[in-house]
Amino acid sequence: MKNLRDGYWEIRKGLKTRILFRWRGDSIEFILAGSHDHIKRYIRGV
Repeated sequence: MKNLRDGYWEIRKGLKTRILFRWRGDSIEFILAGSHDHIKRYIRGV
């Protein structure tokens, strides 16, 4: 589990797939599952 920025976190599922999420109070908001490049593109646009 890795904190990317501004409360966005990333976990890895295997070598290629990553899951992006953030904490919202007492729950977790899952945002995106994809490659490292997909996650980087999304975070740049936030």
